[in-house]
Amino acid sequence: MSRTVLVIPETLMEVLHDRHALESDHTRDPGYVRVAHPAPPEQVTMFTVGVSRIGDRLEVLGHRLVETQEGDVERSMCFARLSAELQYESFLAAREAGGLVTVHHHPGKEFFSGQDRVALAAMNHHLFQIAPGAVHLALIFGSGGLVGEVWEGPESVRPLDEVRIVGLHGLHRWVPGNPIGEEICRLDTELHDRTLRVYGREVMAVATRLRFGIISVGGLGSAVCDVLKYFGTDFVLVDPDRVERHNAARLAGYRHGDEGVPKTEVLRRAILDYNPRARVLCVNTAFPSPESIEAAKDCDILLCGPDADWVRYEVNRFAARYLKPAFFLGTEVKLDPEGERVRRIVGQVRFFVPGGLCCVCQGLDGVIHHPKVMEFGRRTGYVKQDAAAATPSIVTVNVAVANLAVTRLLHYLSGRPAATNLYYDEMDLRWDNISGLYQRRPECPFCAPRGIAGLGDGEPAALLEGGGLDESVVA
Repeated sequence: MSRTVLVIPETLMEVLHDRHALESDHTRDPGYVRVAHPAPPEQVTMFTVGVSRIGDRLEVLGHRLVETQEGDVERSMCFARLSAELQYESFLAAREAGGLVTVHHHPGKEFFSGQDRVALAAMNHHLFQIAPGAVHLALIFGSGGLVGEVWEGPESVRPLDEVRIVGLHGLHRWVPGNPIGEEICRLDTELHDRTLRVYGREVMAVATRLRFGIISVGGLGSAVCDVLKYFGTDFVLVDPDRVERHNAARLAGYRHGDEGVPKTEVLRRAILDYNPRARVLCVNTAFPSPESIEAAKDCDILLCGPDADWVRYEVNRFAARYLKPAFFLGTEVKLDPEGERVRRIVGQVRFFVPGGLCCVCQGLDGVIHHPKVMEFGRRTGYVKQDAAAATPSIVTVNVAVANLAVTRLLHYLSGRPAATNLYYDEMDLRWDNISGLYQRRPECPFCAPRGIAGLGDGEPAALLEGGGLDESVVA
């Protein structure tokens, strides 16, 4: 179905709240906003955007505020006019990012006036000459909400169908012109009776509407699936591996004789055994393959639990580009140098949400090697096999970390502020909130103000640009 969606980070939405005197209408949805009364003089806000195309659906992704100087905007109660210099600079920025959003408000009803139409036609004429291929989303707030139109060329326009706000305080979604802001969600109150008592109908309704992308469904990812199936109904499972005998003791959903079956299919069966109406898409390739990228673009929240930090790095990059909240899960069993005694059994949950610290700023550090580089290093002796290195994890720590991640996810959907970095020590049976140990790196390419957040399809997906390593070297 062809839809046009604006995905805007909470941090940008806060700027719009301040500049346009917006207030939330909590009788509809915390994300639904309108101009307060009395309205201030008209104001204009612009920010650059990236785009994400998913079939016929177009997502416009908030990227970076266009800064204005004194004298750039002439305004009164009835109109706002941008200087030629500001327009030109914003068009250049739109060419780099992929598009532009212009926002203003009316003191009364939200609509495109005749004056708006004239100004919009003139702006589009110049914008698409300077930035061909860009999109232009025009938003007008009023006393009843907002209206929006997305231009993909001087003569190509489509209405804005949906607004999503993503940030540290949860996910909000509403439809312009829809008085309830959400489609009706029918829950089986008998089935979910205990959960509804704890989390309430609103959280369960949101969870059943979202599409969850689970990157790697081995021991840790399968444990996540096993818990999340009780809340969600729509899943994308990404993993290239097939079941081996040694997986059986920690792979949720395993049945005797599953050896050789793709792990995604094992988890798909387990989800459908619980809820035959669930939607499950299996992608049997490694992230970030083109198939996995396209599938993940259609997800609302990602949960990532692979063996390799290289994959976590790629998911972190993807989540920033497409404004996807993402959970990064890891577990580890460490042996002593002789490989005879367990030194520690630990796990960690990192949570990245647009506007917050990314996974790298939260401690995914060191050199992130491509698997081909690591394999080549082992074969040539540059990477040694160490008895104290990480060994395959065990089911107890996997289940503990998976449970914590899903609980943190539910807290996020309820809007509760909570930790973004949790560390689990299974030998001491303790959890520690270590969120305060980390700060954003000023020049982080992912989550810093000048980073790639919101660039969408305009930012290359591959970590190693051009490959760099001959396939024959590691064949």
